[in-house]
Amino acid sequence: MMVARYQQLADDLRRDILGGLYAPGEAIPPISALAQRYDIAKTMVSQALRILENEGLVRPERGRGTIVLDRRAVDFDLSVWSRVNVPGGGGPVGGPWQTACAAQGINGDMKAIEVVTESAGADVAALLGMAAGELVVRRTRHATIDERPVQIQHAYYPHASLAAGTALERPGRVEGGVYGLLASLGVQLTRCAVALESRQPTPEEAAELGLRTEAVTVVERVSFTADGTPMEVLRITAVRTRFRLENVSLIA
Repeated sequence: MMVARYQQLADDLRRDILGGLYAPGEAIPPISALAQRYDIAKTMVSQALRILENEGLVRPERGRGTIVLDRRAVDFDLSVWSRVNVPGGGGPVGGPWQTACAAQGINGDMKAIEVVTESAGADVAALLGMAAGELVVRRTRHATIDERPVQIQHAYYPHASLAAGTALERPGRVEGGVYGLLASLGVQLTRCAVALESRQPTPEEAAELGLRTEAVTVVERVSFTADGTPMEVLRITAVRTRFRLENVSLIA
């Protein structure tokens, strides 16, 4: 079967990018040069570049052209949570994700998507030691690299015993990070239980993360205080190639 010309260009550029011919932060040849090289219309070049952009390989930047994005995986050591699990622990860098990215020279950030108070489903309630239907605060965020989401995070906190009246139930970022806030409230998380799973994303997850064929790593982490009280359920759906989890036996 004949391959469309723009698809062939996308395949060639993908090979060159993944092979290291174009380094992260470097511009690939401009549209006019690629059109001339492949003897195709500029509209076809644009189609090829859109494919690569949707795959998270490149991004157009005004005044610079089409820039190759950093595809490194973030090595996420669970001990990073210990370093931010103190009052003000997020500091100027931010929470665990931003801290891990900054340590590796990766442009990572966390974007608040939604904060709601809702009835706990049976699974979340069981993990938090609550009755199904009791209120929890759910904070949904995107972990990003170069402004593209690479993780969907849903964090759940008991409403009555923890989140009520605090920044946990308010929209937007928590100044100093969630774990710094918990520490300032006297809630010291000392251990966690972690479950890992690798699977294909749901259609909704694939759309949210901009995936075509990549699998996801799913992390479920329950954090406890010293007396064994569960205070947080964190569920992470991560692009597998952008996330490596280490030291899963350590407290976050």
